[in-house]
Amino acid sequence: MTNLMCVEVSPLRSLVDQYLEAWGAGVTEDVLDYFSEDAVINLWGAAGTLVGRQMVAEKWVIPMVMNYPGNTHHVKSFLEEGDQVAVEWVFTGVHAATGKEINLKGCSIYWFEEGLIKRGNVYFNTAPPKREPAFSAAENDHERRLNQACL
Repeated sequence: MTNLMCVEVSPLRSLVDQYLEAWGAGVTEDVLDYFSEDAVINLWGAAGTLVGRQMVAEKWVIPMVMNYPGNTHHVKSFLEEGDQVAVEWVFTGVHAATGKEINLKGCSIYWFEEGLIKRGNVYFNTAPPKREPAFSAAENDHERRLNQACL
């Protein structure tokens, strides 16, 4: 018989697990329920900075849920401090149109407020595509304001 140590899962870890499961369930509204109305998400790659739940939906959640139905996030590591979490994951999914399977490694850092994602940085372990010019100015201004607020 093996001695197994029982580790209690924190409420924030449970929340993140539920959030990642919502992605795989494929119901856009369920994924968006984890974001505050004024959430700001920085995506590594083409999408840039997404400001507000509506933009998060249109530029990230809806396309990913539609293109990769039944996807999964395999959590590799999880760190938590206060209202901030860092999650290293592998996103696995099959593209709806091409049938091509992807295994995308990445990391998300989220800041929660009242049980909702208020801010986040999502990094993908791939060569980043060029950002759309429309997001460059907004992103730089937003990052400057965030950095000032954090000082």
